Amino acid sequence: MVSCNCRTPVKKSLGIWPPLPISIRHDTWDHDRKNENTIAALQHRDRVSEISINCLRSSVLERLTAAMLEPFPVLASLYLGYGGNTTHTRPLPEAILGGSAPSLKTIVLAGIAFPALPKLLSSATHLVSLQLWRIPITGYISPEVMATHLAALPNLEDLRIEFRACPNHTNSSSLTRVILASLTSFHFKGVSEYLDNLVARIDAPIIQTLSITFYGVVLCIPQLHRFLSYAERPQPPNATGYRPSCLVWNALTSMGSVCPRIQSGKMIRSPLAYNG
Repeated sequence: MVSCNCRTPVKKSLGIWPPLPISIRHDTWDHDRKNENTIAALQHRDRVSEISINCLRSSVLERLTAAMLEPFPVLASLYLGYGGNTTHTRPLPEAILGGSAPSLKTIVLAGIAFPALPKLLSSATHLVSLQLWRIPITGYISPEVMATHLAALPNLEDLRIEFRACPNHTNSSSLTRVILASLTSFHFKGVSEYLDNLVARIDAPIIQTLSITFYGVVLCIPQLHRFLSYAERPQPPNATGYRPSCLVWNALTSMGSVCPRIQSGKMIRSPLAYNG
């Protein structure tokens, strides 16, 4: 694999190497004048297997992602991070990666608004890890839409959803439940209403680690009880010996009426061991 960063003279150096996979890394300290090397590396779309871009300036992020609007057929790992003011940056374009990611195994978005993510997930059938950190309000995806598109990810083992801001959510009358058969780790940070609506629509029979942090008043979350109860059921013969192992639960602010299964931040009568 050939590693490229903003200081790699891509146009000169790649020509002396055989057509090996390319790993691209662009960090926060990179200056605008250095973007050309990263953009030149992105032009080798049929060889790029890893992309890691971390920006503090929205102009840099927008310029680099504008060079990613065509398919990257062998891309296995994508990290896009933005540490600046999310009110001053645009959502990722819908056409990023050509709207298709058949080889992706890892997606990490940090501080990035990407309303078109569900469309991309529909093609990422080999995805193993989906991490959405500090989701801005402009990147909000409803629990119904999220659950529907998670159903297209049979290999998903690690799911992390963390909101920077989350609007009030209205319950939907329709309820279609999907099974995430490979999911073993789930991290959530946001409001309790969103979590309750999401876990009402998913089952994870081999979940092992569940980490939950709530903002604001924690309302009754009966669907979390159902979600955990599903994981407690006897498993098929090929899963003999499975037992959920860890729950981390925390409320950042005051608690209101809570689910009877959770009292003062502790799980009651569960095989999951509370750590906190």
